[in-house]
Amino acid sequence: MKPHLRTLPVKLDPHEVAQRAEELARELHDQAIAEEAAQSTKKKLAKDLEERAGRISRLGRIVHTRREDRQIDCHEEHSALDGTARTIRDDTQEVVDTRPLTQEELRDARQEALPGFRVGSSAEPRSAAEAVVGHIEQARQKRKAKPPEGGA
Repeated sequence: MKPHLRTLPVKLDPHEVAQRAEELARELHDQAIAEEAAQSTKKKLAKDLEERAGRISRLGRIVHTRREDRQIDCHEEHSALDGTARTIRDDTQEVVDTRPLTQEELRDARQEALPGFRVGSSAEPRSAAEAVVGHIEQARQKRKAKPPEGGA
């Protein structure tokens, strides 16, 4: 007869049962920790995928429209003639917004239109001739600063 090993049931003594109970408690604890880590990782991955989808959507829209919103320097011009404030892009001189002037802005714009007077100026008003020369000089400087039209 040839000896061999087989796996067969064995009755455990109380000490062995206590050992297995301790192993079981450790395994249950480790499993709970692993499940918490898996949930946390799953949430992080879901958040990462959501952010990635947002970036993809934004870039797709930019490529499709061939336009992108950027911070652009602008200035506002007030007109006493038509009572409007125009927001103008400094890079293209394009009017991007028009709104009615407030009562205070309209009053100030009318004051500025007077020859030789600047709102907030503590200096005495200039003569009409000095004001005209000043306006002509301002117009020349604006034309020099304006980029040529019809470029690339």
